[in-house]
Amino acid sequence: MDDVLSGDDELQRALECQCQLTAMLQRGGFRLHKWCANTPEPLERIPVNEREVQAKIEDHNPNEVIKTLGLLWDPKNDVFLFVTRPQDEMREFNTKRTVLSDTAKIFDPLGLLEPVTVVAKLFIQELWARGVNWDERLTAEQEARWRRFSQDLQRINELQIPRRALADDATAFEIHGFSDASQKAYGACVYLRSIKRDGTAAMHLLSSKTRVAPLPKKPGSKRSGKPFTIPRAELCGAHLMAKLVAAIIEHLDLEVHAIVLWCDSQIVLCWLNKSPDTLKVFVGNKVREIKQLTDGFEWRYINTKQNPADLASRGLSSSELQQSTIWWHGPSMLQNADYTYQHIEQPPCNDYELAALVHVSVQVQPCELLTRYSDFRRLQRIVAYIYRFLDNCRQKDGTRRRTGFLTVIELRSATQKIISLAQLEGFADEFRMLRSGQTAKSKLLALDPFIDREGMLRVGGRLKHANILFGKKHQLLLPRSHHVTKILIAALHKEHLHIGQQGLLAIVRQRYWPVRAKCTIRQIVKKCVRCFRMNPPEVVQFMGALPDYRVNPSPVFYSTGIDYAGPFFVRQGRRAAKVKAYVALFICMSTKAIHLELVSDLTSAAFLAALHRFVGRRGCPEKLISDNATNFKGAHSELQELYKLLQSQQLQDEVDRFCGAKEIQWSFIPPRSPNFGGIWEAGVKAAKSHLKVILCEASLTYEEMNTVLVQIEAILNSRPLTQISNDANDLTALTPGHFLVGRELTAVPEPSYGNVRVSSLSRWQHLQKLKQDFWARWSAEYLSELQPRSKWYKDKVTVRPGMLVVIREDNMAPQLWHLGRITEVTPGAEGLVRVVKIRTANGEVTRSVSKIAILPIEDNTFPAKE
Repeated sequence: MDDVLSGDDELQRALECQCQLTAMLQRGGFRLHKWCANTPEPLERIPVNEREVQAKIEDHNPNEVIKTLGLLWDPKNDVFLFVTRPQDEMREFNTKRTVLSDTAKIFDPLGLLEPVTVVAKLFIQELWARGVNWDERLTAEQEARWRRFSQDLQRINELQIPRRALADDATAFEIHGFSDASQKAYGACVYLRSIKRDGTAAMHLLSSKTRVAPLPKKPGSKRSGKPFTIPRAELCGAHLMAKLVAAIIEHLDLEVHAIVLWCDSQIVLCWLNKSPDTLKVFVGNKVREIKQLTDGFEWRYINTKQNPADLASRGLSSSELQQSTIWWHGPSMLQNADYTYQHIEQPPCNDYELAALVHVSVQVQPCELLTRYSDFRRLQRIVAYIYRFLDNCRQKDGTRRRTGFLTVIELRSATQKIISLAQLEGFADEFRMLRSGQTAKSKLLALDPFIDREGMLRVGGRLKHANILFGKKHQLLLPRSHHVTKILIAALHKEHLHIGQQGLLAIVRQRYWPVRAKCTIRQIVKKCVRCFRMNPPEVVQFMGALPDYRVNPSPVFYSTGIDYAGPFFVRQGRRAAKVKAYVALFICMSTKAIHLELVSDLTSAAFLAALHRFVGRRGCPEKLISDNATNFKGAHSELQELYKLLQSQQLQDEVDRFCGAKEIQWSFIPPRSPNFGGIWEAGVKAAKSHLKVILCEASLTYEEMNTVLVQIEAILNSRPLTQISNDANDLTALTPGHFLVGRELTAVPEPSYGNVRVSSLSRWQHLQKLKQDFWARWSAEYLSELQPRSKWYKDKVTVRPGMLVVIREDNMAPQLWHLGRITEVTPGAEGLVRVVKIRTANGEVTRSVSKIAILPIEDNTFPAKE
């Protein structure tokens, strides 16, 4: 078990962490020791024998310095220290072996002393270049140089480097990397920038690395390769910085608001703005790796004088390093929260590093692979496996072939390739104009698009200086109607638990910018089957014309609608127990006249008795129309009893015999379609409203209930069929009572004219004239009220066989509604479909189109296949 370095900004949290860690390891029999802290509180509960033993270091107080992970730490001042031993005075001379040994003793895992150690690296490289053997004595000049370096190295002991890299009052953090190269070496250094509340900023060196440049090829040497030029060295420095920054970001447990990479080579920045395929092999491979490591990071140009990595590439003495402000705190321009940097235009590239390319002008053909799949994640994995296969085929020895699960880098690369292909298909004109230096004169003009280093089209916008990641302020553009755009948005919609349109728009625009995104997202969310099933819209059909029995004069109750209401509780006598009773409602389809019958129970005999009473008092109708019994199938227990009655074979047989003897035609509306029987549904509603007011908590006998129903019947038959006029000279409003008894049933009795002598013929003619007047007014006043349509003005949907639909149920949650496929449609008189037959898992059912919802799937978009 090795040493562990940890801490916290707050003392209480650090103490809690200490207690939890100690208790957890003690349960396994492990006891922690070598405790040390920069405050006394954590050590108060630790026995002395479990504390860190102080190291005895020369020139330092032994009570203040400890060693951890090879580093010297002064807890009191909270700084890191370095200790180098002077060269052994007994050593008469130095060799390559002793030089390498002395260099290896400089333990600097973070690379804080790289400007000094690179001098030793260059000295060792020089010895190798001159062919010095391991134990061969150095020349006098080499010996003097090395002894001067060793003596100067003792100044390292005076360095005190603060351990804490974060500023106390920081509000935001940034990572800044720098790279540079010289003819002999190249290096990189990384800083953490803390932006404070007072408008200033603090820079802290996190790590650095250096590499010596390859030696030039000697004449006659068999070593292959091209000369290592300064631009190539600068590119290697940028590659080293990219790897160093990526490693720091991976292990840094901190929210970083911006990652900026600085380079003083305009040629390298030019290479990074080009596609790797257009560059020669060495440069192209380095550029490709840098882009993969720094995806989303921002590259900027910096002057060599302000570049701290220049010190690492050229080397410093220990005394110069100790006094170097730019090395320990970065360039001065970054000390302020708001800083400006030198912006350069696109620099020219060296032609000798560009690969020879043959340009062939071809028309971009749609990629069949992109449209083959409807799931973006599946397409992403398939493309990733294709490119893995291609990479493995390029491996000659096969030792570096990749297998197993796809990595995040592979999936990210596959996503970029998919979007790049979609952009080439959707923005071909924009790519051509931008590559020729023209401004995109299209719908993208307001977005100021540009082509990034990967050759992908991004939003330019106005957020260039915002302290957010590159990918968030320069989103990838997506063509509006492209298949990739649709399946990508659909995948994000599902992965975020079917989020709504506004939330989905915010998620999509974190990385992508679809053209006309709101419209596209609205279409995709509407076509989501799961979201659709939670709130399916009704199928709205054009409101049909009224049937002939509603608009033609006929005897009252010649065409009659029937419905049931109840149950209501009545008593057979004053002291008898309460029993259930029901109300049978008969309504005239032409005059809206209502007849109410009290039914004692739900038996076929009681129902037929009510029907007999109705026929005996109102006359025999030609047509009876009623609900289909399935309306009551899913309701509560009382309606379940009514459903059983209406579905019983005994009742159906008796009703058939009764209607056959009376020559009555009985028809039913489609199942669960109350809109087909709106006229009697309105009558039931009106009757119930009166009953609720009258009954309240009262308990009526059978006779009293019957009396109340007759009174309600009179009131309902006295309702005006048309609007009441405010003119006193106008006739009274027409009511159903006029067709029943010649006046309102609730009207005041008029004087008797029985003593007036009028011939029976003239009296009969007078009554006929009154009846004809009523029907004339009915035609002139009432029918005109039925003329306009109150809703459903347009034919909004086409219903045809083969469509997959959701069957709406009134007493069931939407997610439990059944699916079915339309097998047959029944058009109305206007040729519009109003009733359909649907095949479900439980059999075939008949429904009105208002009780279905057409699923938004491709099979429902096109005509069903025969």
